[in-house]
Amino acid sequence: MKTAVITGVRTNSLGILAAQVLAEQQYNLILVARNSDHLEDAKSQIMAAVPTIAANGSSISIVPCDIRDYSSVSQALARYRTVDVLVNAAGVLGPTGNFASNDMRAWSDCIMTNVVGTANVCHALIDRFPTISRGKIINYSGGGGGEALVAHSAYGSSKAAAIRFTENLAVEFPGIDSNIIAPGAHNTNIQQSETSLDLTKISWADPQRYTGLVRFLASEKSDGITGRFINIKDNWDAPGFANMKPDYLKLRRVDELLLRRVGDIPSRDTSK
Repeated sequence: MKTAVITGVRTNSLGILAAQVLAEQQYNLILVARNSDHLEDAKSQIMAAVPTIAANGSSISIVPCDIRDYSSVSQALARYRTVDVLVNAAGVLGPTGNFASNDMRAWSDCIMTNVVGTANVCHALIDRFPTISRGKIINYSGGGGGEALVAHSAYGSSKAAAIRFTENLAVEFPGIDSNIIAPGAHNTNIQQSETSLDLTKISWADPQRYTGLVRFLASEKSDGITGRFINIKDNWDAPGFANMKPDYLKLRRVDELLLRRVGDIPSRDTSK
């Protein structure tokens, strides 16, 4: 039976939806979050949503630890020797509004959770993936991952960094499929936080599309798909997607329209 580690698992989160998807696929689940009470609540919610867990022989383990602290992560996960799927759904929004008015301690905490925390869990488990079948790493991006997100500089910057980190993993560990997904706007703890976004104008994502993407990337159907920045609205379930080239170096592509708008930079002659 395969094992999945999911971070950021708490009630009303993308992590718990991912955990339910993998529970339905008969994975042993290892749930990671800072708060043990949140983990207990999440475990109860998953067992209620997937009543076949007890019957199919799979298990749910809870691991309270602060993913920002590498020693805490490595010690907490040391006893789990084999991991088939890692889902890094943990994330915080960070301070919002004009950057000049941001609380930089909160700004730093956002980076520590969204980037360093993700890297800590990957590092602690990178040698636990199978060598015969392909291991799967699914990291989470979000709004601002591939473009500027005004009034959300900490969140957008951290998620952009997470894309680059995931692309690095894909190159350095070719035996593991490492992808990062933009799950779309969901009514999660992040969206419920106080932001400068007008939530009435958000195009809310289809949860079934999101859970379908998690199911796909955790399965053998996605073998060889790696180094991608995948939005739930992309044609990841269409024939031929697996044959597309990875998205390596996506963040090095300069949007000249944006540059011209910000700095009045003339367009570059690319005909030569």
